[in-house]
Amino acid sequence: MVCRFLPDTSPIRFYDRGQPYFEFTNFAEYPIQLDGKTWPTSEHYFQAQKFVGTLYEEQVRNLPRARDAFDLSRRPEVSQWLRSDWEKVKLDVMYKALLAKFSQHNNLRDMLMKTGNRQLIEHTSRDSYWGDGGDGHGQNNLGQLLMKVRSELSSSKSDNVVGQGISGATNIFSAFVRVKHVPTCSSTWKDKENRSSLLATRGACVHNRCCIAIVFVCFVILVCVFVFTLLRLFAD
Repeated sequence: MVCRFLPDTSPIRFYDRGQPYFEFTNFAEYPIQLDGKTWPTSEHYFQAQKFVGTLYEEQVRNLPRARDAFDLSRRPEVSQWLRSDWEKVKLDVMYKALLAKFSQHNNLRDMLMKTGNRQLIEHTSRDSYWGDGGDGHGQNNLGQLLMKVRSELSSSKSDNVVGQGISGATNIFSAFVRVKHVPTCSSTWKDKENRSSLLATRGACVHNRCCIAIVFVCFVILVCVFVFTLLRLFAD
């Protein structure tokens, strides 16, 4: 019997609208901010970069649907303006668009992170370069880049947790040190002659010692939570 607590390691295949993980495709309607402009979808950005410096760059960006951007870039009168270095840069352009998309939309980032280490595959017989060719012989470059984005975002998340944990621990330790250096009860007792003042001072000393204990306990708890979070991140 398979343990139900074991993580799912099966590949994730996506392509069709209305099916799970369609959001991973470039046709999903999630606008992105790149190069100082708003692009309706990552597909708009990708197709427009084929014609940087021409009138078609903006024309592609202003089209209403991702399908329109895709179709326009394939028209003979448009494709003749394809930049000369496109084959060399297209993977980098796609990665840039995907990183922006999954960085700028929290729900998409969460969805991608929840895939863990599962293989991501654009499953279609229509494309053997970006997809798997339908039978697995394709290069699946879109899926490969999505997994690269997932790794990048996971590393950034780990760095943030480490930074926040160190900062929080430092702040609590500093507070602990400041509280620890208050005058002790014995030294204060000798310096005071008025009984009412002595009683007030004794109360202050007890309060300070309580503060020290509370801060120390908080410090220990934070360190434990920090270590536990790191273990969870590395385990994922």
